[in-house]
Amino acid sequence: MLITYFKRIQFFRKANALELTPIARLQSETGDDGLVTLLIKKFKNDRVAAFVIPGTKSKIIRLKLDETGSKVWNSIDGISKIGQISHVLREKSDDGFPQAEERVSQFLMRMYQDRFITFKEIQQIK
Repeated sequence: MLITYFKRIQFFRKANALELTPIARLQSETGDDGLVTLLIKKFKNDRVAAFVIPGTKSKIIRLKLDETGSKVWNSIDGISKIGQISHVLREKSDDGFPQAEERVSQFLMRMYQDRFITFKEIQQIK
């Protein structure tokens, strides 16, 4: 469900980022090296894409994530909250992943701004 800009702003002012549950909105593929590549359509409408993009060009953009971004993306399952994801990443990291909550929440908020993910709690707003 699409909510207005003002309702989203109001929601994020009240929400604790660590209590949000991310949901992926894009397709992805994982390479042999374990890094994730996000597949982003250039156009939402396939007819427009067929008209604008020549037949030999790709109709998708491939966005390659780094090691940390790939771990976070693979942890998005629609059940785990941001706090749980950052806790798991901190435990699995060799150096303890300092500032895990801040880095993971900033990364996922940026992914939300770019409309690569959404949050379960936003979908429940009426």
